[in-house]
Amino acid sequence: DGGATSYVWQGLTNGVAYSFRVQAYNSAPEPSDFSPASATQTPAGPPFQVTGVAAARDQSIPGNVQIQVTWDQHETQSNGAAISQYLVQAYSNGTAYGQPQTVSGATSTRATFGAGSLPAGTGVTLSFSVQAVNDVGPSPASAQSNGVRDATTPAAPQITAVSEGDGFADITMQAGSANGARAEEIQYQVLVGGTQQGTVSATGGRIPLANRANPYNISVRAVSQVQGITYTSGASNVVQAAPFGPIGAPTASARAGVDNVEVSWSAPAANGRPVSMQIRINGGAFENVPNNGSRSEPANRGQQITIEVRASTGLPDGNGHGAQTTTASASARTANPSISLSRGEEVQSPENQNVAPTFVVSWNDMPTGVQFMYQCFDADGPIRAERQPHTFGSANGTSPRNQYTFCISERGGPYSITFYYGGNEYVSASSSN
Repeated sequence: DGGATSYVWQGLTNGVAYSFRVQAYNSAPEPSDFSPASATQTPAGPPFQVTGVAAARDQSIPGNVQIQVTWDQHETQSNGAAISQYLVQAYSNGTAYGQPQTVSGATSTRATFGAGSLPAGTGVTLSFSVQAVNDVGPSPASAQSNGVRDATTPAAPQITAVSEGDGFADITMQAGSANGARAEEIQYQVLVGGTQQGTVSATGGRIPLANRANPYNISVRAVSQVQGITYTSGASNVVQAAPFGPIGAPTASARAGVDNVEVSWSAPAANGRPVSMQIRINGGAFENVPNNGSRSEPANRGQQITIEVRASTGLPDGNGHGAQTTTASASARTANPSISLSRGEEVQSPENQNVAPTFVVSWNDMPTGVQFMYQCFDADGPIRAERQPHTFGSANGTSPRNQYTFCISERGGPYSITFYYGGNEYVSASSSN
Protein backbone atom coordinates (compact mmCIF):
# COMPACT_ATOMS: atom_id res chain seq x y z
CA ASP A 1 0.00 0.00 0.00
CA GLY A 2 1.68 3.18 -1.14
CA GLY A 3 0.45 5.11 1.89
CA ALA A 4 1.29 2.53 4.56
CA THR A 5 3.61 3.52 7.38
CA SER A 6 3.28 0.42 9.64
CA TYR A 7 2.98 -3.31 9.45
CA VAL A 8 2.13 -6.04 11.99
CA TRP A 9 4.33 -9.07 11.55
CA GLN A 10 2.65 -12.28 12.60
CA GLY A 11 4.15 -15.64 13.49
CA LEU A 12 7.22 -14.38 15.32
CA THR A 13 8.64 -16.35 18.24
CA ASN A 14 8.25 -14.81 21.68
CA GLY A 15 11.52 -14.19 23.39
CA VAL A 16 13.53 -13.85 20.12
CA ALA A 17 14.94 -10.38 19.28
CA TYR A 18 14.05 -9.03 15.84
CA SER A 19 15.12 -5.95 13.84
CA PHE A 20 13.52 -4.65 10.59
CA ARG A 21 14.46 -2.81 7.34
CA VAL A 22 12.09 -1.21 4.87
CA GLN A 23 12.38 -1.01 1.04
CA ALA A 24 10.10 1.15 -1.10
CA TYR A 25 8.64 0.09 -4.47
CA ASN A 26 7.08 2.16 -7.29
CA SER A 27 6.66 1.73 -11.05
CA ALA A 28 10.35 2.09 -11.63
CA PRO A 29 12.12 -1.08 -12.52
CA GLU A 30 14.18 -1.16 -9.34
CA PRO A 31 13.08 -0.62 -5.73
CA SER A 32 14.78 1.69 -3.34
CA ASP A 33 17.65 0.70 -1.19
CA PHE A 34 16.75 -0.87 2.21
CA SER A 35 16.50 1.46 5.09
CA PRO A 36 18.92 1.12 8.02
CA ALA A 37 17.88 -1.65 10.44
CA SER A 38 15.51 -0.70 13.18
CA ALA A 39 16.22 -1.16 16.87
CA THR A 40 15.68 -4.76 17.98
CA GLN A 41 12.37 -5.73 19.44
CA THR A 42 11.49 -8.94 21.35
CA PRO A 43 7.88 -10.15 21.18
CA ALA A 44 6.43 -11.54 24.47
CA GLY A 45 3.20 -12.62 26.16
CA PRO A 46 2.00 -13.22 29.73
CA PRO A 47 3.82 -16.11 31.46
CA PHE A 48 2.48 -19.59 31.04
CA GLN A 49 0.30 -21.07 33.82
CA VAL A 50 2.13 -22.04 37.01
CA THR A 51 2.07 -25.75 37.89
CA GLY A 52 2.73 -27.96 40.91
CA VAL A 53 1.10 -25.70 43.51
CA ALA A 54 0.97 -27.37 46.96
CA ALA A 55 0.24 -26.24 50.50
CA ALA A 56 1.56 -27.63 53.80
CA ARG A 57 1.04 -26.60 57.42
CA ASP A 58 4.11 -25.19 59.15
CA GLN A 59 4.18 -25.66 62.96
CA SER A 60 7.32 -23.67 63.62
CA ILE A 61 5.34 -21.00 65.47
CA PRO A 62 3.27 -22.70 68.21
CA GLY A 63 -0.30 -21.46 68.44
CA ASN A 64 -0.29 -19.83 64.95
CA VAL A 65 -1.70 -21.11 61.70
CA GLN A 66 1.21 -20.86 59.29
CA ILE A 67 1.12 -22.39 55.81
CA GLN A 68 3.90 -22.81 53.27
CA VAL A 69 2.79 -22.64 49.62
CA THR A 70 5.18 -24.02 47.00
CA TRP A 71 5.14 -24.35 43.22
CA ASP A 72 7.31 -25.72 40.44
CA GLN A 73 10.34 -23.78 39.18
CA HIS A 74 8.83 -21.43 36.58
CA GLU A 75 11.36 -18.81 35.36
CA THR A 76 11.74 -20.61 32.01
CA GLN A 77 8.00 -20.31 31.38
CA SER A 78 8.09 -16.52 31.07
CA ASN A 79 6.81 -16.46 27.46
CA GLY A 80 9.26 -13.91 26.18
CA ALA A 81 9.51 -11.43 29.06
CA ALA A 82 11.25 -12.14 32.32
CA ILE A 83 9.01 -12.96 35.27
CA SER A 84 9.21 -10.24 37.91
CA GLN A 85 6.93 -11.60 40.61
CA TYR A 86 4.29 -14.11 41.61
CA LEU A 87 0.83 -13.44 43.02
CA VAL A 88 -0.33 -16.08 45.57
CA GLN A 89 -4.05 -16.00 46.36
CA ALA A 90 -5.60 -17.74 49.40
CA TYR A 91 -9.07 -19.30 49.25
CA SER A 92 -11.31 -20.07 52.24
CA ASN A 93 -13.61 -22.98 51.45
CA GLY A 94 -13.10 -22.19 47.76
CA THR A 95 -13.74 -18.42 47.96
CA ALA A 96 -10.90 -15.93 47.57
CA TYR A 97 -9.76 -14.63 50.94
CA GLY A 98 -7.93 -11.34 51.30
CA GLN A 99 -5.49 -9.85 48.83
CA PRO A 100 -2.90 -11.89 46.96
CA GLN A 101 0.54 -12.07 48.48
CA THR A 102 3.30 -10.77 46.20
CA VAL A 103 6.52 -12.79 45.97
CA SER A 104 9.34 -11.11 44.02
CA GLY A 105 11.89 -12.87 41.84
CA ALA A 106 11.59 -15.10 38.82
CA THR A 107 13.17 -18.05 40.61
CA SER A 108 10.93 -17.87 43.71
CA THR A 109 8.98 -21.04 44.47
CA ARG A 110 7.67 -20.43 48.00
CA ALA A 111 5.29 -18.17 49.91
CA THR A 112 4.51 -18.18 53.63
CA PHE A 113 1.09 -17.29 55.01
CA GLY A 114 1.34 -16.56 58.70
CA ALA A 115 -0.54 -14.97 61.58
CA GLY A 116 -2.89 -12.23 60.43
CA SER A 117 -3.02 -13.35 56.81
CA LEU A 118 -5.36 -16.33 57.39
CA PRO A 119 -8.69 -16.89 59.14
CA ALA A 120 -6.93 -18.63 62.04
CA GLY A 121 -8.72 -21.24 64.06
CA THR A 122 -12.08 -21.17 62.29
CA GLY A 123 -11.76 -24.67 60.84
CA VAL A 124 -12.16 -23.69 57.21
CA THR A 125 -10.22 -25.43 54.44
CA LEU A 126 -7.60 -23.22 52.82
CA SER A 127 -6.25 -23.63 49.29
CA PHE A 128 -4.03 -21.44 47.12
CA SER A 129 -3.43 -20.46 43.49
CA VAL A 130 -0.37 -18.80 41.93
CA GLN A 131 0.04 -16.38 38.98
CA ALA A 132 3.36 -15.46 37.40
CA VAL A 133 3.70 -11.81 36.31
CA ASN A 134 5.96 -10.24 33.67
CA ASP A 135 5.89 -6.90 31.81
CA VAL A 136 3.03 -8.10 29.65
CA GLY A 137 0.83 -9.10 32.60
CA PRO A 138 -0.13 -12.01 34.85
CA SER A 139 -0.41 -15.59 33.75
CA PRO A 140 -3.67 -17.50 34.08
CA ALA A 141 -4.22 -18.56 37.70
CA SER A 142 -2.90 -21.99 38.51
CA ALA A 143 -5.11 -24.82 39.63
CA GLN A 144 -5.85 -24.48 43.32
CA SER A 145 -3.61 -26.39 45.67
CA ASN A 146 -4.60 -29.16 47.99
CA GLY A 147 -6.77 -28.05 50.92
CA VAL A 148 -5.23 -27.37 54.34
CA ARG A 149 -7.35 -26.95 57.48
CA ASP A 150 -6.58 -23.76 59.39
CA ALA A 151 -6.53 -25.49 62.77
CA THR A 152 -4.00 -24.68 65.46
CA THR A 153 -3.31 -25.66 69.06
CA PRO A 154 -6.54 -25.78 71.10
CA ALA A 155 -6.79 -23.63 74.20
CA ALA A 156 -6.37 -25.29 77.61
CA PRO A 157 -9.60 -26.25 79.41
CA GLN A 158 -10.60 -24.93 82.83
CA ILE A 159 -11.66 -27.27 85.64
CA THR A 160 -14.51 -25.64 87.53
CA ALA A 161 -15.38 -28.28 90.16
CA VAL A 162 -14.11 -31.55 91.64
CA SER A 163 -15.72 -34.08 93.99
CA GLU A 164 -14.29 -37.18 95.67
CA GLY A 165 -15.90 -40.61 95.47
CA ASP A 166 -15.04 -44.14 96.47
CA GLY A 167 -12.25 -45.06 94.06
CA PHE A 168 -12.72 -42.09 91.78
CA ALA A 169 -12.93 -38.31 91.44
CA ASP A 170 -15.48 -36.46 89.30
CA ILE A 171 -14.50 -33.22 87.60
CA THR A 172 -16.57 -30.58 85.82
CA MET A 173 -14.78 -28.42 83.30
CA GLN A 174 -15.12 -25.81 80.58
CA ALA A 175 -13.38 -26.62 77.31
CA GLY A 176 -11.21 -23.93 75.72
CA SER A 177 -11.41 -22.82 72.09
CA ALA A 178 -11.00 -25.69 69.64
CA ASN A 179 -9.05 -23.33 67.34
CA GLY A 180 -10.29 -24.97 64.16
CA ALA A 181 -10.49 -28.61 65.22
CA ARG A 182 -13.81 -30.41 65.02
CA ALA A 183 -15.33 -31.93 68.15
CA GLU A 184 -14.49 -35.46 67.02
CA GLU A 185 -10.86 -34.45 66.47
CA ILE A 186 -10.24 -33.41 70.09
CA GLN A 187 -9.74 -35.51 73.18
CA TYR A 188 -9.28 -34.26 76.70
CA GLN A 189 -6.50 -36.12 78.45
CA VAL A 190 -6.42 -36.33 82.24
CA LEU A 191 -3.09 -35.71 83.94
CA VAL A 192 -2.63 -37.16 87.44
CA GLY A 193 0.54 -35.85 89.00
CA GLY A 194 1.61 -34.82 85.50
CA THR A 195 1.17 -38.33 84.03
CA GLN A 196 -1.52 -38.95 81.44
CA GLN A 197 -4.26 -41.23 82.78
CA GLY A 198 -7.39 -41.67 80.68
CA THR A 199 -9.68 -39.09 79.12
CA VAL A 200 -12.86 -37.17 79.90
CA SER A 201 -15.43 -35.41 77.76
CA ALA A 202 -15.43 -31.71 76.92
CA THR A 203 -17.51 -31.08 80.06
CA GLY A 204 -15.58 -33.37 82.43
CA GLY A 205 -16.11 -36.87 83.74
CA ARG A 206 -15.03 -39.57 86.18
CA ILE A 207 -11.39 -40.38 86.88
CA PRO A 208 -10.65 -43.80 88.45
CA LEU A 209 -8.24 -43.38 91.37
CA ALA A 210 -7.09 -45.55 94.25
CA ASN A 211 -8.38 -44.41 97.62
CA ARG A 212 -5.74 -42.58 99.62
CA ALA A 213 -5.36 -39.76 102.10
CA ASN A 214 -2.65 -37.91 100.19
CA PRO A 215 -4.47 -35.83 97.52
CA TYR A 216 -3.85 -36.34 93.83
CA ASN A 217 -3.01 -33.33 91.65
CA ILE A 218 -5.38 -33.43 88.67
CA SER A 219 -5.31 -31.37 85.47
CA VAL A 220 -6.56 -31.78 81.89
CA ARG A 221 -5.10 -30.92 78.50
CA ALA A 222 -6.75 -30.73 75.07
CA VAL A 223 -5.17 -32.76 72.27
CA SER A 224 -6.42 -32.36 68.68
CA GLN A 225 -5.38 -34.24 65.59
CA VAL A 226 -6.10 -32.49 62.31
CA GLN A 227 -4.97 -33.89 58.95
CA GLY A 228 -2.42 -36.12 60.64
CA ILE A 229 -0.88 -33.39 62.80
CA THR A 230 -1.23 -33.45 66.59
CA TYR A 231 -1.65 -30.27 68.60
CA THR A 232 -1.41 -30.33 72.41
CA SER A 233 -2.57 -27.52 74.65
CA GLY A 234 -1.00 -26.60 77.93
CA ALA A 235 -2.43 -28.13 81.09
CA SER A 236 -5.51 -26.70 82.77
CA ASN A 237 -5.59 -25.44 86.30
CA VAL A 238 -4.73 -28.08 88.94
CA VAL A 239 -7.32 -29.40 91.40
CA GLN A 240 -6.83 -31.89 94.21
CA ALA A 241 -8.84 -34.94 95.19
CA ALA A 242 -8.33 -37.74 97.71
CA PRO A 243 -10.95 -40.49 97.17
CA PHE A 244 -11.99 -42.63 100.12
CA GLY A 245 -14.31 -45.55 100.79
CA PRO A 246 -15.85 -47.59 103.59
CA ILE A 247 -13.70 -49.03 106.33
CA GLY A 248 -13.93 -52.60 107.53
CA ALA A 249 -14.85 -53.73 111.01
CA PRO A 250 -12.22 -53.69 113.75
CA THR A 251 -11.37 -56.86 115.62
CA ALA A 252 -11.92 -57.47 119.32
CA SER A 253 -11.04 -60.42 121.51
CA ALA A 254 -11.30 -61.35 125.17
CA ARG A 255 -9.57 -64.28 126.92
CA ALA A 256 -10.30 -65.21 130.49
CA GLY A 257 -7.50 -65.83 132.97
CA VAL A 258 -7.80 -66.89 136.62
CA ASP A 259 -8.36 -63.42 138.04
CA ASN A 260 -8.32 -61.27 134.92
CA VAL A 261 -9.49 -61.06 131.32
CA GLU A 262 -7.00 -60.23 128.58
CA VAL A 263 -8.65 -57.95 126.02
CA SER A 264 -7.15 -56.97 122.65
CA TRP A 265 -8.17 -54.99 119.58
CA SER A 266 -6.94 -54.02 116.12
CA ALA A 267 -8.03 -51.39 113.61
CA PRO A 268 -9.26 -52.07 110.08
CA ALA A 269 -7.12 -50.96 107.16
CA ALA A 270 -7.46 -47.31 106.18
CA ASN A 271 -9.36 -46.76 102.92
CA GLY A 272 -8.41 -43.23 102.01
CA ARG A 273 -8.79 -41.62 105.42
CA PRO A 274 -6.90 -42.21 108.69
CA VAL A 275 -8.66 -44.50 111.19
CA SER A 276 -8.67 -43.89 114.93
CA MET A 277 -9.72 -46.31 117.65
CA GLN A 278 -11.70 -46.19 120.90
CA ILE A 279 -12.62 -48.91 123.37
CA ARG A 280 -14.79 -49.21 126.44
CA ILE A 281 -15.05 -51.92 129.08
CA ASN A 282 -18.36 -53.16 130.47
CA GLY A 283 -20.36 -50.20 129.14
CA GLY A 284 -18.10 -47.51 130.55
CA ALA A 285 -16.95 -44.41 128.75
CA PHE A 286 -15.09 -44.77 125.46
CA GLU A 287 -11.40 -43.96 125.59
CA ASN A 288 -8.89 -43.29 122.85
CA VAL A 289 -6.36 -46.08 122.32
CA PRO A 290 -3.65 -46.98 119.80
CA ASN A 291 -4.93 -48.69 116.66
CA ASN A 292 -3.61 -52.04 117.85
CA GLY A 293 -3.19 -53.11 121.46
CA SER A 294 -4.12 -55.29 124.40
CA ARG A 295 -4.36 -55.09 128.17
CA SER A 296 -5.39 -57.08 131.22
CA GLU A 297 -8.63 -56.23 133.00
CA PRO A 298 -8.88 -57.48 136.61
CA ALA A 299 -11.92 -59.66 137.28
CA ASN A 300 -13.52 -61.45 140.18
CA ARG A 301 -14.36 -65.13 140.04
CA GLY A 302 -17.20 -65.66 137.58
CA GLN A 303 -17.16 -62.03 136.35
CA GLN A 304 -17.76 -61.31 132.67
CA ILE A 305 -15.65 -58.65 131.00
CA THR A 306 -16.90 -57.13 127.71
CA ILE A 307 -14.80 -54.97 125.41
CA GLU A 308 -16.47 -52.79 122.77
CA VAL A 309 -14.26 -51.45 120.00
CA ARG A 310 -15.09 -48.49 117.75
CA ALA A 311 -13.12 -47.58 114.61
CA SER A 312 -13.82 -44.28 112.88
CA THR A 313 -12.49 -41.81 110.33
CA GLY A 314 -14.48 -39.04 111.99
CA LEU A 315 -16.55 -38.58 108.80
CA PRO A 316 -20.27 -39.28 108.39
CA ASP A 317 -21.43 -42.57 106.93
CA GLY A 318 -22.87 -42.70 103.42
CA ASN A 319 -22.63 -39.99 100.77
CA GLY A 320 -21.23 -42.61 98.44
CA HIS A 321 -18.36 -43.45 100.78
CA GLY A 322 -19.96 -46.22 102.85
CA ALA A 323 -19.45 -46.85 106.56
CA GLN A 324 -16.97 -44.52 108.22
CA THR A 325 -17.57 -45.84 111.76
CA THR A 326 -17.58 -49.56 112.53
CA THR A 327 -17.67 -51.56 115.76
CA ALA A 328 -16.89 -54.95 117.24
CA SER A 329 -17.13 -56.52 120.68
CA ALA A 330 -15.98 -59.57 122.61
CA SER A 331 -16.62 -61.01 126.07
CA ALA A 332 -15.01 -63.51 128.40
CA ARG A 333 -15.97 -64.71 131.89
CA THR A 334 -13.53 -65.77 134.54
CA ALA A 335 -14.07 -69.19 136.04
CA ASN A 336 -16.23 -69.66 139.15
CA PRO A 337 -14.95 -73.05 140.29
CA SER A 338 -16.16 -75.41 143.00
CA ILE A 339 -14.50 -78.53 144.35
CA SER A 340 -15.42 -81.37 146.68
CA LEU A 341 -13.26 -83.82 148.60
CA SER A 342 -13.79 -87.45 149.45
CA ARG A 343 -11.61 -90.42 150.47
CA GLY A 344 -10.79 -93.07 147.94
CA GLU A 345 -9.16 -96.45 148.11
CA GLU A 346 -5.91 -97.18 149.87
CA VAL A 347 -2.95 -96.52 147.63
CA GLN A 348 0.77 -96.37 148.14
CA SER A 349 2.48 -93.00 148.41
CA PRO A 350 5.30 -92.57 145.89
CA GLU A 351 7.19 -90.52 148.46
CA ASN A 352 7.45 -92.80 151.51
CA GLN A 353 5.76 -96.02 150.33
CA ASN A 354 3.08 -95.64 153.03
CA VAL A 355 -0.34 -97.02 152.24
CA ALA A 356 -3.45 -95.02 153.08
CA PRO A 357 -6.72 -93.80 151.49
CA THR A 358 -6.13 -91.31 148.66
CA PHE A 359 -7.70 -87.85 148.46
CA VAL A 360 -10.32 -87.82 145.68
CA VAL A 361 -11.04 -84.33 144.35
CA SER A 362 -13.98 -83.46 142.10
CA TRP A 363 -13.99 -80.03 140.42
CA ASN A 364 -16.22 -77.89 138.22
CA ASP A 365 -15.34 -74.85 136.15
CA MET A 366 -11.67 -74.86 137.05
CA PRO A 367 -9.30 -72.80 134.85
CA THR A 368 -7.24 -75.06 132.66
CA GLY A 369 -3.64 -74.68 131.58
CA VAL A 370 -2.85 -72.64 134.70
CA GLN A 371 -0.48 -73.84 137.40
CA PHE A 372 -1.94 -73.82 140.89
CA MET A 373 -0.27 -74.71 144.17
CA TYR A 374 -2.14 -76.96 146.60
CA GLN A 375 -1.79 -78.29 150.12
CA CYS A 376 -3.59 -81.12 151.90
CA PHE A 377 -4.60 -81.10 155.60
CA ASP A 378 -5.79 -83.63 158.19
CA ALA A 379 -6.52 -83.43 161.90
CA ASP A 380 -2.86 -82.78 162.67
CA GLY A 381 -2.44 -79.98 160.11
CA PRO A 382 -0.59 -79.97 156.78
CA ILE A 383 0.16 -83.45 155.51
CA ARG A 384 3.19 -82.10 153.65
CA ALA A 385 5.01 -78.97 154.68
CA GLU A 386 5.43 -77.60 151.14
CA ARG A 387 2.72 -76.66 148.69
CA GLN A 388 2.70 -78.73 145.52
CA PRO A 389 2.02 -77.64 141.89
CA HIS A 390 -0.92 -78.87 139.86
CA THR A 391 -2.40 -77.92 136.47
CA PHE A 392 -5.93 -78.96 135.57
CA GLY A 393 -6.26 -80.46 132.10
CA SER A 394 -10.04 -80.07 131.98
CA ALA A 395 -12.53 -77.65 133.49
CA ASN A 396 -14.57 -80.45 135.07
CA GLY A 397 -13.48 -83.78 136.41
CA THR A 398 -12.66 -86.14 139.30
CA SER A 399 -9.31 -87.55 140.26
CA PRO A 400 -8.97 -91.37 140.30
CA ARG A 401 -10.23 -93.22 143.42
CA ASN A 402 -7.62 -95.96 143.15
CA GLN A 403 -4.58 -93.91 142.21
CA TYR A 404 -2.36 -91.48 144.02
CA THR A 405 -3.01 -87.96 142.73
CA PHE A 406 -2.91 -85.33 145.43
CA CYS A 407 -2.40 -86.79 148.93
CA ILE A 408 -2.97 -89.73 151.25
CA SER A 409 -3.41 -89.62 154.99
CA GLU A 410 -3.07 -92.31 157.65
CA ARG A 411 -4.31 -89.98 160.33
CA GLY A 412 -7.83 -89.03 161.22
CA GLY A 413 -9.92 -86.24 159.83
CA PRO A 414 -11.39 -83.85 159.16
CA TYR A 415 -9.55 -83.61 155.85
CA SER A 416 -9.23 -80.66 153.48
CA ILE A 417 -7.40 -79.48 150.36
CA THR A 418 -6.76 -75.89 149.33
CA PHE A 419 -5.63 -74.57 145.93
CA TYR A 420 -3.66 -71.33 145.74
CA TYR A 421 -3.07 -68.89 142.89
CA GLY A 422 -0.60 -66.09 143.13
CA GLY A 423 0.02 -66.94 146.75
CA ASN A 424 -3.62 -66.48 147.68
CA GLU A 425 -6.24 -69.07 148.47
CA TYR A 426 -8.33 -69.70 145.39
CA VAL A 427 -10.66 -72.63 146.23
CA SER A 428 -10.84 -75.32 148.92
CA ALA A 429 -12.90 -78.32 150.02
CA SER A 430 -13.10 -80.46 153.15
CA SER A 431 -14.42 -83.82 154.24
CA SER A 432 -15.02 -85.22 157.71
CA ASN A 433 -13.97 -88.78 156.78
